[in-house]
Order: sequence, then structure tokens, then C-alpha cells
Amino acid sequence: MSRVACVLFALLMVSPCISQAKTIDVQIKGIDDGVKTTKQQDFKEAVLFAKRQAIERAGVKVRSLTTAKDFVIHSDYIESKAEAVLLPGYNILDIGYQQDGTYLIILAGKVKTSTSNSIRREVPRSIKKKVPQEGHFIKHPSGVVHDKKTGLEWYAGPDRATNWNEAKEWVENLNVAGGSWRMPTREELRTLYKNGAGVRNMTPLLKTTGWGVWSGETRDSSSAWGFDFSQGLERWFSQDISYNERGFAVRSRK
Repeated sequence: MSRVACVLFALLMVSPCISQAKTIDVQIKGIDDGVKTTKQQDFKEAVLFAKRQAIERAGVKVRSLTTAKDFVIHSDYIESKAEAVLLPGYNILDIGYQQDGTYLIILAGKVKTSTSNSIRREVPRSIKKKVPQEGHFIKHPSGVVHDKKTGLEWYAGPDRATNWNEAKEWVENLNVAGGSWRMPTREELRTLYKNGAGVRNMTPLLKTTGWGVWSGETRDSSSAWGFDFSQGLERWFSQDISYNERGFAVRSRK
């Protein structure tokens, strides 16, 4: 399976070879294409592959025309377009990375096959959810905000007074959307600043009531740099200061 095919099934064309409803048990290996991105992304690609194989195992051939769009995987397009559907309650055993670099999962569950009318009534009409956007920022359902201009992904921390050590500990333990988060640099924080944007001079997709965000850069053993969004300036504070400061996490999108 090609890399693009793993990214998005934009249109699925189905050739049904069944006439009566039936339910079959399936146990399918799902393998991604071996190109490492993030663990979460490679896991999703393996699951997508397994879903497609499960439907084909039920006797329904799925032929895909593919395209890439915003690097979003819409795996449920498989169930919505095929004459078969993977029933809720299926289990996924997460095996992980293999020696050859591929990511392996095992999917076990039931696939129901039927005529087009009966199956499609069981599938939600709206598969693709609208993703909030503001300028070059996109907010995904996980809460991750992607800046298409810089390629950075952001996640706003707890909206409360946070000192530097608290922000650092929160980021180090953050596992949202696959993990690999870190504290931002001052330069990265500056890319968020836009006078008049939202209520804190930054995209309103990042929710915060604080004016300051800590960077991961220290000035000395007791002070660290942050960014003041009220004036668009870099400032250093005692690491114990917490009143108006917040912790944000960032990672580079691969």
C-alpha cells in the first residue's frame, strides 16, 4: 500500500458480490507502509489497512481513488461506501513497530454484509466532520492546533496559574495524539503572536486566559524565558512565578 493510499480514502468504488445479509467473524493483520512518522499516525494507517482487508474478506471488493488532503485519515469512508460494515465492538491488539519498520496491529471483530440500502442506513450520514480553522491554523478533534505556515503543532495546557517547573512537568507527561511534545522556544512562541487576534493576541483556537506562556529556555538556575502576549515581548521571570503564566506544548509535524 502506497503512502498516499494510507493518508486518505477520498473516494471508494465498490463491486458487491453478495445478495443476502450475513455476519462473519474476521481476524485481520493491519500493517502500515513502513515509512515512520509518529506512532499515532502509523497506528492509524495500520488500522485503516485492517478495516479495508476485513471488508474485502467479507467478499466485497473495494477499489480506491486516492488523494492527500490536510493529511487527515478518513478511515470510516470504508464503512460508508462499501456493501459491508465493520460492526461496533471490534478489538484492536496493538503490536507496535516491527524489525522492518512497519507497524503491526491485529483487528478482531464481525463484518456484516448486505444490500446497499440496508447497510447505508446503518452508517452515519456525516462521516467527515468539519475541522475548525482560523487563518493558517487548524484545530483537530484531539485539541491539537496545527499551524500550516510553520508546520508546528500546538497544545494549550491547563488554563491556570502555572510556574515554569509545573509547565515543564506537564509537557513531559503529555501523551495527547501520539506524544513527542516539548516546551516551545522563544522564537516558536513569537510565531503565535498577532496583535488583535483572539483575546490574547494569538489564534483563538488556542484557549487561554493568561497573557504569558513559558518557553523551555532557562536564563539561569532560577529564572526562565517566556513570551508576553500582551505586548509581544520576550521576558524572563523567576521560575517560581505563576500568576499570569501558562504552559503550552509544541512539536514539529513530520
